[in-house]
Amino acid sequence: MTSKPSKSQYSVIILAAGKGTRMKNNVPKLMHKIAGEHLVYYPIQLAKALKAIEVAAVINEENLQLNQYIESFGIKTYTQKEQLGTAHAVRCAADPMDLNTDYTIILYGDTPLITEATIKSGIESLRSHSNASCMVFCFMMEESNQYGKLLVADEYVVDIVEYFEDKDSQIPHCNSGIIIVESKYLKEALGKISNNNNKNEYYLTDVVKVLESMKRKSLYYVGTKEEFLGVNSQEERDIADKVLQKRIVNQLFTKGVTIYNPETSYFDYNIYIESGVEIEPNVQIKKGARIENGALIRSFSYLEDCKIGKNAIVGPYARVRPKTVLHENVHLGSFVEAKNAEINENSKANHLAYLGDIKIGRNVNIGAGTIVCNYDGFNKYNSEIGDNVFVGSNSCIISPINIGEGSIIGAGSVVAKTVESDSLVIARAEEKHLKNKAKSFRQIKKAKSAK
Repeated sequence: MTSKPSKSQYSVIILAAGKGTRMKNNVPKLMHKIAGEHLVYYPIQLAKALKAIEVAAVINEENLQLNQYIESFGIKTYTQKEQLGTAHAVRCAADPMDLNTDYTIILYGDTPLITEATIKSGIESLRSHSNASCMVFCFMMEESNQYGKLLVADEYVVDIVEYFEDKDSQIPHCNSGIIIVESKYLKEALGKISNNNNKNEYYLTDVVKVLESMKRKSLYYVGTKEEFLGVNSQEERDIADKVLQKRIVNQLFTKGVTIYNPETSYFDYNIYIESGVEIEPNVQIKKGARIENGALIRSFSYLEDCKIGKNAIVGPYARVRPKTVLHENVHLGSFVEAKNAEINENSKANHLAYLGDIKIGRNVNIGAGTIVCNYDGFNKYNSEIGDNVFVGSNSCIISPINIGEGSIIGAGSVVAKTVESDSLVIARAEEKHLKNKAKSFRQIKKAKSAK
């Protein structure tokens, strides 16, 4: 049997017009998140990984937030004004598209777990059959369910029967909805699909029968139910999230990251963690976090859009907010929060501090209870602390100021002016000791309270 060319170009159509009422809230279904990204993000990234020549999405004009999000990736959108079935949805995009490619891959915005490897395997199989123009992705499921069923003969699909057309079917081959069709046949095949069925809809699955009438075969690829999971409820979103968490953790294990009790922690999809990092239980590592070799992330810490340098120690109970950079061997300890902060080598803030909009030099010690007061109720301000500075406990740094290299800030100080290098600053109110006054003070207070 003659094979098709080994290299092919792809078009991708993402179906994203569903209303998602079973999510039971006002958020568009495809804007719900797993591993820190919207559901529709994953098929969009799959299209990008496949280096698709053209990518389009079919949308519902009511979902303005979702539509703007999809278009932010440079994807052309086409509106399905009436919900007339999946084949109708595909036609809304396919008819105006060029489709000057070898294959058109039809994905669903609510099916986020399909891998590039699975799609490529299906394409390779399709390439090897010169008489076939369609690949249908399915999974095996013996128990009763509401998926469409594939009627198969040897390696070919003969027909796909939708659940509403045969609710009692016991066929184990369940349709995932994902289909690849040779682009040169797609528009013609879609045009021949009718709505002569129980729901009066145009089923995309009927493309198999139509192609058969055009003397073109359809193949099927058996994957896992897990990979083809469609998210239609909060429960299914949670299932998909757990699957993706497991994938992310396994990838980190493969890289040489040590994660203790990983099921207690949460990892977003778009993070970067190097070999040699250790992560204790109950940690959240959110989108944009980058952690370098040798760092230790202790329990109950929350990291987001930040960079943690080599051999740094974060936590326990630390919060590292966006645009924060911790350089090599920095320690950020219990109940320390850093936001838009750059903390240079060997500096430490081990307890109870807020470090916002500040640059801290090398070998700096930030005492417990130190607060960088960066906001006056209207604007944020930046400050800078030089190398080798010691900031005593319970100090307040009123931004914007600079504290020069080698200075010492006495405990309890409120510093609101620029500090020159090698200065000793003690900025407290005068301490007064009034002997034998405590008893009379209490009496005065009690008398006032009694009135």
